[in-house]
Amino acid sequence: MAETYVDRITLRLRAYSDYPLPEKFVEGWSLDVDVVGPVDREELLQEIKAILSGKPFVLDETLSEMSWGAAGASLNIVIGVSKAITTAAGLVYLWNELQRRVERRGRRPHGLDVDAVNAYARDWLAWFLAVDPAEVRSHSVDQAGRDAYRASFVTPRGDFSLEIDNDGVQHVEQHLAGGAAAQEGS
Repeated sequence: MAETYVDRITLRLRAYSDYPLPEKFVEGWSLDVDVVGPVDREELLQEIKAILSGKPFVLDETLSEMSWGAAGASLNIVIGVSKAITTAAGLVYLWNELQRRVERRGRRPHGLDVDAVNAYARDWLAWFLAVDPAEVRSHSVDQAGRDAYRASFVTPRGDFSLEIDNDGVQHVEQHLAGGAAAQEGS
């Protein structure tokens, strides 16, 4: 049991219509958990792989360390699965199981500045899709409940909506033809 100090664990689940290629992305979830302590990375990865057992998946785990004035470390786990093989209900179940394993190791951060929701969502989506933030155009940001927002964007890879609250991006979904961009002109 080798433990590694981390400040934050970021978990991302990406669902693809077929193979895990950027143009095949259809839906995704994200979770940030503040740990500020030791984490057994091997144990966490084994738990995640047990949940994914029997399904085709891509798993990328990265430890990022910084020592530039202040020291810190973050553990990033990105998982890709095929939506064609997993039902919508199965994806939600899968996400809930993965989320529980990560949340056990820390607590969710709070304090997203409401005025920065649009910029935060745009930058997050640009990172998620691996495109230049200048290519991500905001369509709308609407309040979706107390301290929750729904932001819509037009990107080179299609139209996307993100659900955001004080814990960060909770869900991202790609719209098919006739989505936010198609409605913009009507």
